[in-house]
Amino acid sequence: MTGSLAACGWIRQQDAAPGGDTPGTGAAPVPAGGTVTIRFLDVGQGDAILIRSPEGKTALVDGGRSAERLSAQLEKHGVTRLDLMIASHADADHIAGLVPAAALKPRVFINNGLGGTTQTWERLVRALQAADATFTKASNQTVNLGSVKLRVIAPPPACRTTRT
Repeated sequence: MTGSLAACGWIRQQDAAPGGDTPGTGAAPVPAGGTVTIRFLDVGQGDAILIRSPEGKTALVDGGRSAERLSAQLEKHGVTRLDLMIASHADADHIAGLVPAAALKPRVFINNGLGGTTQTWERLVRALQAADATFTKASNQTVNLGSVKLRVIAPPPACRTTRT
């Protein structure tokens, strides 16, 4: 499976041993009979994508504008812990729902390298710091989510120096 993040954003690189419990580089075979689940969550305005590996590792890409709707969707799908959280960019319709989701203690947070300038962004950063998440910038890395490999594509150079 390949996933992409190619929007403008901010952070530092984190690698872990191949096939380890934390997101990182490397590859591991998909277990026989394993299922990868990708859900496009109904969060109202904005986007939220939940990815679950055959081993139960979870990644959340964006969180929509409504914290309540995202929380309800995560509960509906039995998510009690996040291994990876990704914000494509810092607009409220992508990150507001991530603020309470940070309580699920994501190990790694990836964004596009440009920090936001809003109070919502500041709340997200504080929540992730409190959860002891590692901040990482999208930089053409491969991240393991159990046996699932996610390819994170860095934003184009023009996006790295400007906010849109």
